[in-house]
Amino acid sequence: MSSSSPKRNPLFSLLFGAKLLGAGVVALAGATAKELPSFDTVGEFAGPALTVAVVGVVLALIVARRVTALLLLAVACWLAFELAPQWSMPEDPPAVGVRPVRIYFDNIWTQNHHGEEIQRSIDAADADVVALVQVSDLNAPFVRQALSGYRYHLESPTATDQEGSRRIILAARFPLKPLPAPDDGMPSQSVFEAEVGAAKPIRLVIVHLQRPWPSHGRDESLQQLAARLSGRHAARAVVVGDFNATLSSVALRRFAHETGMTPLPVVFGDWPSIAPAPLRLGIENVMTGPALTAFDRQLALANGSDHQPIVFELAPAAGAD
Repeated sequence: MSSSSPKRNPLFSLLFGAKLLGAGVVALAGATAKELPSFDTVGEFAGPALTVAVVGVVLALIVARRVTALLLLAVACWLAFELAPQWSMPEDPPAVGVRPVRIYFDNIWTQNHHGEEIQRSIDAADADVVALVQVSDLNAPFVRQALSGYRYHLESPTATDQEGSRRIILAARFPLKPLPAPDDGMPSQSVFEAEVGAAKPIRLVIVHLQRPWPSHGRDESLQQLAARLSGRHAARAVVVGDFNATLSSVALRRFAHETGMTPLPVVFGDWPSIAPAPLRLGIENVMTGPALTAFDRQLALANGSDHQPIVFELAPAAGAD
């Protein structure tokens, strides 16, 4: 009686090959990320990759592929270790007796024409400060209408290129004063600074950085932004915006280290808004100087953009001058 080896499922052969290829990509990316943060694919996509790895473990167990399950479990544990600081970064406690400032931020997207959703999202957030980037000629009327209940408004100069017109719009319940921009070459649609006249003035820095691919402009902008945030005025600064980078990336870890700013933890990402929360990237981020603390980050109601808005609380840190 002759024996024959069991047939190998072509699907799992393909998956095994994909794992080997993925391991090679991970090794190459990890080796180059420190020198070229734009190619930090592992750090940037660690959150969605963890979700896929966990689903893979479950599927492998269902079809009794124990070796595959163990390999994927090891990958999931490694990714969870990488993401743990992003989820549980230490937060300075807020000063006692000081009312926090509630801030709403979103990349509104130039093609967003959903005026009613924009209005509904901003109204539901009930924020003290609203900051929006990628406001275009298409949706600027909707945005201004949605912000009509705020007493104070600022707009950055309009920038126009092959993608159309864009501006940053800021509205608040407190007085706003635009801050002069250093002559460092950063365009107005990438960074806009204002002083928010809360009980203790806040230096609010709104950013929208370039995508890391195909150019390297984001990393250069981060270096320029780090230079802006040096000095004594950085203590009461909060940077909020679309960094086009996640907190698990080399780029933002390096930025936080160079500036001494504290990132606000991110559990569920915000982009793309159409994806389930565990598969989104947390590219809308918040960082505070040592005199401030940010907390209670939440996803606000969708507003028609491909980015889910975020809302968070900001207060003086306990013990800060």
